[in-house]
Amino acid sequence: MIGWRARFGVILPSLNATTESEFYRCLPEGVTAHFTRMGLYDTTPEQYESMIDDVPAGVEMLSHAKVNALMFGCTSGSLYGGIGYDQMLLSKIGEVSDTPASTTSTAVINAFSHFGVKKVAVVTPYLDWVNDLEKQFFEKSGVEVLNIQGLGMRGFEVNEVHPEALFSFAKAQDRPDADALFMSCMGLRTLEVLPQLEKALGKPVISSNQATLWELFNMSGISCSDIRCDFGSLFSADAQTSRAVANTERSAPVSIPLGAERKRLSA
Repeated sequence: MIGWRARFGVILPSLNATTESEFYRCLPEGVTAHFTRMGLYDTTPEQYESMIDDVPAGVEMLSHAKVNALMFGCTSGSLYGGIGYDQMLLSKIGEVSDTPASTTSTAVINAFSHFGVKKVAVVTPYLDWVNDLEKQFFEKSGVEVLNIQGLGMRGFEVNEVHPEALFSFAKAQDRPDADALFMSCMGLRTLEVLPQLEKALGKPVISSNQATLWELFNMSGISCSDIRCDFGSLFSADAQTSRAVANTERSAPVSIPLGAERKRLSA
């Protein structure tokens, strides 16, 4: 039977051309990943707000494949509305399916908790207004952002960052006091550079695709040591531990940046 150990279901932005290839290189025998899309082809507030309208249909279609874990696979899209926005998305998923579910921003916070990260340096491909949202989300989740730098990209461009360029850019954004470096965005090709960055920096390096896959492993009871590639220390033999931060403990009223606040962030 296909996916006799586990079948992962992932909803990706329609512009994402990276995640599937990274996941396929890492999945162990008996584990499969199944994908569908939600509309996001440009980096605008309007696109972020409309993309979630596609979530119920995506969940419904993935349920036809009898997946046993669901993922809203977008970092900025799952934190766009501020603290608690990821929990709102999980509630939206829960209205359609009772399959265990998570989001990429939820997974990243869980990865921070696993490593005991209190201070982080962040690398993104994003525009400044998206970086501002991400910094706010992390700091309201209890993690201080010492540095966050983006490449000023939008839309499909995020898939086109060469790993060698990403390595150099990411290494330069680290800070000595940071407990970890985070590379944000499911469109970034981080599998090829993440282990090398950990060796160069001497600290944990977390990426969106890595944390998302790790979360799916944990949700499905798949041993992290079974991964078929080197995706960093998050997948070390002792990485599969109980999460210290439960999703319900982070629930808070959703605050979506609209109107004048959106204009200020976009300026």
